[in-house]
This record gives sequence, structure tokens and C-alpha cells, in this order.
Amino acid sequence: MNDTPQHTPSGRLQVSLVQMDVEVLKPEQNLRRVIAAVRQEIEKGAQLIVFPELVNTGYIEPLTIGAPFSTPVGEKGYAYELYQAAEPANGAFITELSELARHHRVHIVIGLAMRHPQLDGALYNSSVLI
Repeated sequence: MNDTPQHTPSGRLQVSLVQMDVEVLKPEQNLRRVIAAVRQEIEKGAQLIVFPELVNTGYIEPLTIGAPFSTPVGEKGYAYELYQAAEPANGAFITELSELARHHRVHIVIGLAMRHPQLDGALYNSSVLI
């Protein structure tokens, strides 16, 4: 695979917007799918690849008050599972996508649920530019 940047003849930036189904609370599966999508978009000549928010965890459930959870959770509950699925600052999503982006000289924007670096138990919805 060519690791030099793809340039369009007009000098424009080629952007790919990726829409994907996210598996709730399954960050490892979601990371594999994101990496596959990045590789596919690179082959199409993308220079900037943009993903939706909360790609690692999916949306917090339930989406309406009083609705049941659609995802089975462990004994410690959904909040615990969500925290475990969220990305630390040096987590797999950022580390692996950084290596892939650096190798192919592309940029990636991805929305992640992240653990706050100083406030134990706190999460935030972030958009990361790699």
C-alpha cells in the first residue's frame, strides 16, 4: 500500500465521511470496524476520514426515560460497563489510529467516549483529531 499522501489534481482535500453501526459497549469490535473503514477509505484516496460521535461505546442507553436497556450488562451495572468501555487518553483507539494515520499520512476525526484524566469516574464525549 502506498504510504504517501494522495493529492487530487485540483489541490483539494479529499474527505471521507464514515457512517457505521456501532456495537454498544463493545469497543474492541468497534475498533476493528473503524480500522477496516480507515483502510478502505485510504484506498479510495481519502486524506481526511471523519467518523461519528461515540464510536467506541455507542450511545448511552436507554434513549428515553423508563425504557429498558437493550444491551445486557454485568452485575456492576451500565454505568460501570460504560466507564470500562470508554477510552483513556492513551487507549487503543487513539494509539492504533495514530499509527495508521502516521503510516499513511492521513488525518482522522473520531468521536469517542473518554475517561477524564484527573476526575476518577468522569466521562466526556470528545472529538479527537489524529
